Amino acid sequence: MRTTRLRLRHVAISLCLLSPCLAMEFSSSPVAPDTFSQQGKQLRADLERVYRSPKETAPSIWRDIDVSSTVAKYIPIGTSFDDADRILKAAGFKMAPRPPRPIERESIVKFPEALRFAISGELDLDQTFLVSRTSVIVILSPDSPGDPNAHVKEIHASIMTAYL
Repeated sequence: MRTTRLRLRHVAISLCLLSPCLAMEFSSSPVAPDTFSQQGKQLRADLERVYRSPKETAPSIWRDIDVSSTVAKYIPIGTSFDDADRILKAAGFKMAPRPPRPIERESIVKFPEALRFAISGELDLDQTFLVSRTSVIVILSPDSPGDPNAHVKEIHASIMTAYL
């Protein structure tokens, strides 16, 4: 009886020690979770650097700064939507609900069908009290709309300033 308990303890302890390894093995990506948070922090730092760069003119009412290539360094084409979502959240983006979104038949504004399956997020970079707000808007389009295991096909990201 005592040896059976000891064996069960050894099995339980072994499973507890192996569980992080097993969790990583069955993850959607071979990348460690710490890597996502590190990529997110680096992405945010790069976006802030681009925004604060003196060579870039500040966004105006008529123009925004395209930062798609900056985002693509951290979320390359072919990245799974789950991994892209983790990286953007780690960078501080507020993410819209995951697709697919229902079709709003009563809406005045009609969006392209492809946007129903895209993921999007917004990151506030700067806000002037009651005057303006500068944000990064990211839209990631899927390679196969409607597929729960979709991957990033297109990246559209820009820094925009809204004046109140």
